[in-house]
Amino acid sequence: MDYIIDKNLKNEYDYIFLDCPPTYSVYTEMSFYISDYYLVPAVPDAYSVLGVDLLERVVKDIIHSQRNGIFKNFKPKNLGVIWTRVDLSRKPKQQDYMDGLEFTEIVLENNIHIFKSKFNESHKLSTSPFEKTIVDRNDDRLNEIITGICDEIINRIEVLESEIFVEES
Repeated sequence: MDYIIDKNLKNEYDYIFLDCPPTYSVYTEMSFYISDYYLVPAVPDAYSVLGVDLLERVVKDIIHSQRNGIFKNFKPKNLGVIWTRVDLSRKPKQQDYMDGLEFTEIVLENNIHIFKSKFNESHKLSTSPFEKTIVDRNDDRLNEIITGICDEIINRIEVLESEIFVEES
């Protein structure tokens, strides 16, 4: 957080992504202090569906507890859930989690957007050298997926910012 503030990075970059562990930790909490938005990558399984609900509860607790008064002037907004590691060979079972009643209730209760783009399971990602990025892998399918996700993230931010502008007018 201090590095981003000290280096004035929010003015230098359009987007800064902070990758946090999938559990609640000091890293996650500190990320909320500097973030305008957050998104939730989730595997379509029972634990991730539960995790989305728990994360929303934690975020509300952090914001509403007003520790340090940081959230008086802004509150980070959830961009939505992006399904990841979608295994097309297990589609019926994973589809149950993505469309299931439990998750639908969580989505409605917390007003969570679900991204249309999904990040399919890719063995190339887990077996390629760690220093390679998606675009370094020369995989048109992966490039298409990540481009779709990025476009959707940008569009979602534009929608949320236009809603903020209307509220302030």
